[in-house]
Amino acid sequence: MRERDDGATTRARRAIAVVGCVGGVALAVAAVLEHGDAMRAWYAGGSATAMLGGADARAEDVRRARAALGTPARYPNSAAARARRERRTKTRKEARRMKAGRDGDGDAARGLDDASLGMLAPDAVPEYEAHAFKVPVGTVEKTAEELNKMEGYGYDERGELVGDAWRREWRRAQDEIIRESLMEERHQSRVRHHPSHVQPSLGFHPHAGLGASHHPHHHRRGEKKASGKKAKSDDGDSSKLGSKVEPLKTPVYIMSMGDKPVRNPDPVLGRTDSERTEHLLKELVREYGTAAIKSYVRLTPGVDVSDWPHEEDTMHFALKSIMKNKPTGTQLATLPWLSFYTSRDKEGHFSDKFAKERNLYTHIGCLFGHMFQWQLAADANDKHAFMLESDAFDRSIVGMPFKDMQTLADNAPKEYDIIFFDQPRDTTFDEAPEHKFKDAGGSEIYLFRLKSKNTQGGLSASLVSRSFYPKLFKHLSHFGGDIVDSMLKSQLCTDSMVDATGKFTGFGAGNKPWLKCYWALPAKKGRESHGKFVYNNY
Repeated sequence: MRERDDGATTRARRAIAVVGCVGGVALAVAAVLEHGDAMRAWYAGGSATAMLGGADARAEDVRRARAALGTPARYPNSAAARARRERRTKTRKEARRMKAGRDGDGDAARGLDDASLGMLAPDAVPEYEAHAFKVPVGTVEKTAEELNKMEGYGYDERGELVGDAWRREWRRAQDEIIRESLMEERHQSRVRHHPSHVQPSLGFHPHAGLGASHHPHHHRRGEKKASGKKAKSDDGDSSKLGSKVEPLKTPVYIMSMGDKPVRNPDPVLGRTDSERTEHLLKELVREYGTAAIKSYVRLTPGVDVSDWPHEEDTMHFALKSIMKNKPTGTQLATLPWLSFYTSRDKEGHFSDKFAKERNLYTHIGCLFGHMFQWQLAADANDKHAFMLESDAFDRSIVGMPFKDMQTLADNAPKEYDIIFFDQPRDTTFDEAPEHKFKDAGGSEIYLFRLKSKNTQGGLSASLVSRSFYPKLFKHLSHFGGDIVDSMLKSQLCTDSMVDATGKFTGFGAGNKPWLKCYWALPAKKGRESHGKFVYNNY
């Protein structure tokens, strides 16, 4: 009985020792968090003794345990202790600076303010005019010569090559003349066989009022009308009609990287961005002719982050509205994605570790390249503007034919911000199209309101309105950017973030999205299923 009591007592003592050990460690951790070096060492020493068996622990083992747990109680101001305190203090200061980044103090203290990073003030940013980016005349003439020799396209009286839009207009005019002639012939035939022309010898005397609609004066008016049509036909030959028709009246901005090789070179599509741009220009000339291309098409520079610090003027211009509209005290270094430009090394080269690890080079350049396009169109005060990438000539990428571009601009909803017309990939619209119109060939085009998040990559073809620019730049100035196609199709166009008055209330906390977006697609390319419209164009 006594031996059992001794065993129970031993187990109880061991349990008390374990509890003391755990409590000592917990108190030591608490002491470290409260910055008390002496208290921490005192608790650490006690916990070391408890871990090693209480009062029976050897002094050498206790000293080693104390060294592992923290600063020995005898040396609270040792070099190691001071170094640890300095590291903790520096870490806390950095955290406070990052938290105060929107006030500007943290970034300025670390040398991350806009001025020290080489960002120009809005009034010092170089200015560009849209007409300075027109397609070189030599490039357009070379394309025209090729179409004339290889495909038989002709020139008008001004020496400008006429495109398919002019041909369709001319053919419609000729068809109308032929239709008018046929109608006139039928009318004359009816007049010749009218009862009023029956000979009186047959004993038929027509009523005086009968045939009043065929009064001789009426015939003369018809003849005059026919002669007018004929005159139009004579004067409306290919050269005259071509000089009057303006098939394209909306600016077109094409982003190109120049002679840089593309990631997926193709002997047909092109090995460089310049070759792809030539293909796209050829399609536009084929459709609209050379006069329209010279007047309305602009070639804007793309952005390659590996070229930095070269072409800094392009970047400063792309960021002009951001620098002008960002909240007071906000530094560019605190805005997501826009900060990639401010995170360059001392020589100005791209050096963001986060972006490099995720291979975001192309996406960053695409965002800044489109920002340059939008800024140029905003400064030109374009009511509508088409934004194209160099691969937009590929019919597997663009969902709506080029011949319908001007028709789309003419039939765009009154209060739209952006209309996509790139090719959809496995996209379903839950609601019927909000708007419909006929294209140049009489086929129906649907305009779907984009309400559901769309994860399809690419921003090859779009039409933007004058209201798009200030909204887009305001968002970038306050919240930064993202992958441009995802930012638009999955966030600004679909995420409810503003109230009924247009005031920002928080991502997902409003009742309508930031932008009013549509998707233009030919009706014949989709199919209707249970009230939904499915486009699966792989």
